[in-house]
Amino acid sequence: MEALPEKKRNIILLSYFMDMSDAEIGELTNLVRTTIYRHRTSLLQQIKKYMERKAAGMVHVTGMRDG
Repeated sequence: MEALPEKKRNIILLSYFMDMSDAEIGELTNLVRTTIYRHRTSLLQQIKKYMERKAAGMVHVTGMRDG
């Protein structure tokens, strides 16, 4: 999370940890709701790809998955 741009990090934190809607975050940050939505969904896709790469690297290195 620390490597993320501050604006996007704040959107994720407010959305998932403070349970705020896109409209509420938009009001707080002076951005329109659709911008918040786009930032949030694109960032979640980036996080998913990062996690998939990390998991694939773990499989490659260890030869097996955890779980």
